[in-house]
Amino acid sequence: MSASFHLEKLLRRFWLKGSATELQKALTHSSFYADAADKNASIGSRYIFLGQYGFKGEVAKYLFDWISGTGTQIQHFLGNLFKNAILEQLFDDYELATVIRAGDNFDSQQHKHIFTYALFGFVLKHTDKKQLYHFIGSEIITPNQHLFPSAIQYDTFPTALQNKTSFRTKINC
Repeated sequence: MSASFHLEKLLRRFWLKGSATELQKALTHSSFYADAADKNASIGSRYIFLGQYGFKGEVAKYLFDWISGTGTQIQHFLGNLFKNAILEQLFDDYELATVIRAGDNFDSQQHKHIFTYALFGFVLKHTDKKQLYHFIGSEIITPNQHLFPSAIQYDTFPTALQNKTSFRTKINC
């Protein structure tokens, strides 16, 4: 399967409004560009930043609004959701290795998490609030419910998400 096909598949799978070209730039490490001054060299790192801080902030808001428990409990859960092992598993699940780009001297297998953050940044930038919350619920929260501290209840989950099909099974290309 070609990289361009897989990029289009990711766009459809998550109902993203951005282009495959922009997604490719988001999933490109700056080491890929021979000239660090190339205007495209910083795009990927900007999406990584947005994923690490903006997307994670949206997940924090989601947890605040829909998950019971103390602030400390929710903070621990948020930390568990963004452990490298979880991010690396998502990298593999989404088959990002087929579409990422990096320089020859960059070990992308040791840095899977940064490409997952870049995808999160792209999702945040190219979805509306409803799609974003669906992505967070189906891709981040639901598969990791086992990480909830036992005192946390999630029966107040957004009704709209309870009835939606997960992105994991929505499109099988």
